[in-house]
This record gives sequence, C-alpha cells and structure tokens, in this order.
Amino acid sequence: IGVEMKRRLKEENVMVIDLSSVKPEKDSLVENMGNVIAMLRAMHLWFHAAHHVSYGMPFGGDHFSLYDKIYTGIQEEIDDFIERAIGLSGKQEVACPMGITGEAHRILKEFPSPAKIEGCEMAEGGRTIVKVYLELLDQVSMNIEDAGQMTRGLDDLIASSASVHEGYYYLLNQRAIKSR
Repeated sequence: IGVEMKRRLKEENVMVIDLSSVKPEKDSLVENMGNVIAMLRAMHLWFHAAHHVSYGMPFGGDHFSLYDKIYTGIQEEIDDFIERAIGLSGKQEVACPMGITGEAHRILKEFPSPAKIEGCEMAEGGRTIVKVYLELLDQVSMNIEDAGQMTRGLDDLIASSASVHEGYYYLLNQRAIKSR
C-alpha cells in the first residue's frame, strides 16, 4: 500500500493491513501458492461476512450485487489455485484445511471486522484488502518466475485473478465514495 493510500486510510479510520509476515519464499512454489490460497480463504470469509452484515438503504446492492459477487467468485478461485498448486508441485498438503484455515485466521486478525464497520467504511476495508491481495499476487508472480517455476498456465491463472480483483477494486472504490 502506497504512502498516500496509507495516510488517507488512517485519516478515514480504516485499518491498514500489514501482511509483511506473509511474504512468500522465493524458492518454493508450494509456499507461494499456499500464501495466495490462505489470503483468498481469508478474503472469502471476510467478504462472506460483509455480505451477511449488510443492511440499510444500500442493502440490496451491497448484499446481492457487491459482496455476494466477490465472495462467491473468490470461492471458485480458491479451488483453481489449490488444484493448480497440487498439479504443478505434486504435493497434496497444499490442500490441507488445517494449514489453509490456520494461515487464513492469522491473516484475518489483520482485517477490520465487517461486523464492526458499515456502508462506505466496509467498502473501504474491502478495497484495502483487495489492494493487498493484488500486491501479494505481484510478489508471488515474481518469486515463482525468479525460481524458474512459472508455467504459462500458472501465469495466466495469476493474471486472471489480478484482472478479476482489479474489477472488485473498482466496484468497492465506487461504493466507498461518500459524496460527489
């Protein structure tokens, strides 16, 4: 997250997510993919909760069109990343639910609870989470490439995920606008 974004988020009382401890190792496809999978699971849980706690005037749009779209899309991505990680590494442990949820839980502790924020602030928190995920994808892509483990298909999967989440970022950014 850039300095300007951090300043603005702090001014707006939106928690800045620090995932510096989630930095992937450059030499391990499984480690890098595991970090993406854990982040996606944490995001899935967060956006699913945002879907549940939406209320008020923007309920229909937030509940059905925004948060539902995001959390259901992320669920499908988790499956894609797990299957690709197993296929490329041959290691089944990348699908271990204890490992995935343990890491997701650690990441979730850095997010603001959707049950404690509302409206524009929830969209701001979601937007920040998506931004951190996009930064993680960039780092993971570089790490896997540097390790000589990048395939065309994996590159496409990562790029497709980035494209989808840039779309989510746009939607969340539009929802986060307080006034015109």
